[in-house]
Amino acid sequence: MPVRAIADLVGLDVGFDGATNTVLLTTSSAPVVQQPAPAAGVSLLEVAPWFETFHMQVMRSVTMRGTEFSNVIAAGVVSTANARWSHHALDGQFTTLTGIVGRIDGHGEVPRTIRFLGDGVELASFGINTDTAPTTISIDVTGVNTLRIEVTPPMGGSGVGVAFADAMLQ
Repeated sequence: MPVRAIADLVGLDVGFDGATNTVLLTTSSAPVVQQPAPAAGVSLLEVAPWFETFHMQVMRSVTMRGTEFSNVIAAGVVSTANARWSHHALDGQFTTLTGIVGRIDGHGEVPRTIRFLGDGVELASFGINTDTAPTTISIDVTGVNTLRIEVTPPMGGSGVGVAFADAMLQ
């Protein structure tokens, strides 16, 4: 029987008396204080869902290079001349946007670029093609009121499906 795991679940201390080979379960004299987990940020999609969008979509999960990612903003395969974009109200409350960008497995062949603009100024851009591995990004969004995430149109043919996964704000 996993005594330590059960004792931990019900808040008991576990001891052992080696002389008698006895396991001792006692109540703790001091309260157990749970330390909070370090702040990892908040989900972009929860605190700043888009207030305006053009052909972007939220997907529960996608696969990039054989690895599944969740909480995804995506621009699917496209062969039109229109950029795909979304606008998010950050209201100057955050300093950093992090996440993972990459190509959705099996989706399109022509390279595209995902751009991040803060109040109309490009903050960062990342080229995505058929060989692009999922890439962790970190973008300074200090003072940004409106974030635009934009995926450029392909230049002929079916553009790769682009994903921005696990988007977090700090």
